[in-house]
Amino acid sequence: MKITLKRELLERKLKMASSVLNEKSLIPIHKEGLVTFRKDNICFKSASDGLSMECEMPIESIEGEKLPFVCDLNLILGTISTLKAEEIMLLVSDKDVQVKTNRTRSKWSIPINYQAEDYPKTNSEWKDEYLELPGSTFAEAIKISGNLVNAKSIQMQFAGINMRFENKSLYFESSRDQGICQCQFNLLESIPFEGSILIPKSIMSVSDNYSKSQKVKIFIDNEGRNIKIYDGASTAEIRLIEFKPVQIQPIIDAKVDPENYMTINRMDLINVFKRISQFSIKNLDPIVGVDMTEDETVKFAFNDPAYRKAIDEFIALESKSPLMNFVAGINPRMFMEFLQFLSGENVAVHQMAPSDPFYLRDADEGVLKVRFLIASSTFNQGKK
Repeated sequence: MKITLKRELLERKLKMASSVLNEKSLIPIHKEGLVTFRKDNICFKSASDGLSMECEMPIESIEGEKLPFVCDLNLILGTISTLKAEEIMLLVSDKDVQVKTNRTRSKWSIPINYQAEDYPKTNSEWKDEYLELPGSTFAEAIKISGNLVNAKSIQMQFAGINMRFENKSLYFESSRDQGICQCQFNLLESIPFEGSILIPKSIMSVSDNYSKSQKVKIFIDNEGRNIKIYDGASTAEIRLIEFKPVQIQPIIDAKVDPENYMTINRMDLINVFKRISQFSIKNLDPIVGVDMTEDETVKFAFNDPAYRKAIDEFIALESKSPLMNFVAGINPRMFMEFLQFLSGENVAVHQMAPSDPFYLRDADEGVLKVRFLIASSTFNQGKK
């Protein structure tokens, strides 16, 4: 069988398909991909550890009978990435796949070690209803919320992203140590699903593939064990974590006063925390005191005898509510990490009382509303 394909598109599709392959898998066939045919398209499918990805692209020309085969997609990708021809030819036999171009007589041979019928199959039956949202919004929400997930946590309810459906709002929630993340996206129509599902962090290996998709459709199987993401050209299937997710919304409702906040320039905060972090000992998290002054500024104080260093930084507020007044401590590294995921010029910082956590969001929220809840710490002013 001789297949001719556009090199640039083939390279992009192979990158998407091979993104889920696990080179460290103890199951050898999970390191390879399945190639099949659908009408005038060629399809590349890979599966590993409860995650599968399928991409398809048009065939320029084909000679011979269309027969599925299994081969190492990463080897094909590595081979064609060194070639500059516009078109790639795949010569498929029972023993190998040969890669060549019209510009050279050289051929690169990739062995076929398995039969197509041996490749892992998915037999999920999907509900007719689906949820549709912009691909860029979906990819960004997974990237931000997945950043907090500890996939190795022995408490499985913390090892994934909680995707929660509520009326016309879709939430992506996660938690780690002393921080909580919540991304909210409002839809024009009611969501056809109810409750929550727990998605493993491994979804991050495929979610970026949809960042340029105009729309993605999300399906859930009839048993509620798998989720499918489809954009018209590629399909990802992920096995869900079968644990009840942590309920984050009641925590936010109990700890956040929506009317009690101050507004600060985001880059001013990032720069202050960068300078303070330089004073800290490597691998140790310093505690920074946050104090409201009388002249509408915020004082950030780092002073610990163990470090034998002290620094005071001041930032003028853009605005604040009358009740916003506190003295508390924060972890600057975690605070700075969360600030990087916000995009607005100014951020709103909420706190009900000195012992309560900080609630961080963009002052002017966009289509995707990103919020963080960060635990506060006891801060001892000490002596300078």
